[in-house]
Amino acid sequence: METDISTAQDGCEISTDAVCMLNAIPTRGVLHIGEQQPIVFFMFHDERTQGLGRRAKAHSHIAIDYVFAEPSASYFDKTVFGLVENKRHVLQAVFDY
Repeated sequence: METDISTAQDGCEISTDAVCMLNAIPTRGVLHIGEQQPIVFFMFHDERTQGLGRRAKAHSHIAIDYVFAEPSASYFDKTVFGLVENKRHVLQAVFDY
């Protein structure tokens, strides 16, 4: 669950360096002041994880990059996101196969 506890609206985007195929819903968006948004992660096995063995563990990171957006912003604009300085919150993730 991501919660905007700041005094400004946030635009955010999720990324990862996971060995497995990892997807999230939503992957980006705008959070209004005080708003909460659950983030659901899905993990898929593919050719990169097949050789890891039955009880392998992979240490990865999940990053949430965010910027403070204008109060009038109603959708995530990737072009604006790349133009301003963003902040990053990194989560440690351990995947047990």
